[in-house]
Amino acid sequence: MQHQHKIKELFTIKEWITNGGFSVLFLVLGIYYLFVLPNYGFMFIGFSFIIFFLFVFLRVNKLFMKVYRIKIQETELGSKPRLLIEYWLKEDVLELDKEFFWLERNKYTPVICDINGEFKPVYPFIKGKSTITSGQLYRSLVQKATDMLMKPEKSDILKAIETGALLILTGGGALLIISLVSNIIAPEVPVNVAP
Repeated sequence: MQHQHKIKELFTIKEWITNGGFSVLFLVLGIYYLFVLPNYGFMFIGFSFIIFFLFVFLRVNKLFMKVYRIKIQETELGSKPRLLIEYWLKEDVLELDKEFFWLERNKYTPVICDINGEFKPVYPFIKGKSTITSGQLYRSLVQKATDMLMKPEKSDILKAIETGALLILTGGGALLIISLVSNIIAPEVPVNVAP
């Protein structure tokens, strides 16, 4: 299912001429400006490559989608799993069942298990009866609450130091605000200099 497209097949001839025309225009401007203003010349040459890669990137992003394929080959020695990151045509990906899709960075991405050419969805969760009981969960919650209760409190000296530091910071901030406000409000007094 992985696409076999080459870069020249991404655009039609008309699109190649249009997109290439923009890149060539900036490249010609860059070569011209190299002799007049070299900094602008390098900037235009850089723009020509950026524009070309931007057109290609946008088209690839529109046509293809990332797929994680776990390929498992059964041999006489056992199974060999391999994780492959492939890019499939979006129309092929959209034909997959919803069970194949997983969230990756808030975007649905298909994860496919390929067992000897047969595609199956991935179910990583263990099915069947859980070995964890409700009593064990309750005891873990009680233990957490007990841990919180048994934490030693801060000593009175440490609390006093924290309170004193906060008062000093508050007082310093108030003095700073008062001095700034007084400088804004107080008019400047002209000084007479004797001739």
